[in-house]
Amino acid sequence: MSIEKILEDHEQRLTNLELKNKVGSNAGFIQMYENDLGKHKNGKLCYEAIEDIHFDFHGDFRYTSYENFKVRLSIHRNKIK
Repeated sequence: MSIEKILEDHEQRLTNLELKNKVGSNAGFIQMYENDLGKHKNGKLCYEAIEDIHFDFHGDFRYTSYENFKVRLSIHRNKIK
């Protein structure tokens, strides 16, 4: 295996680990939601796309529902005001 391939594999694992850690935290999940919101028709579809990423990495969903997420999002936004 070439050194380039080894480095590429390492970078991909690091990227996946960073994404796993980001989507696994409240702040990271919310940051992803806010960054990706414009890429989706509405907030619920954006939330569901990020939950799918969380499920792929962790085998469960981060929040019990979109409504539950919106409560956490509101709390987060009020903290940073």
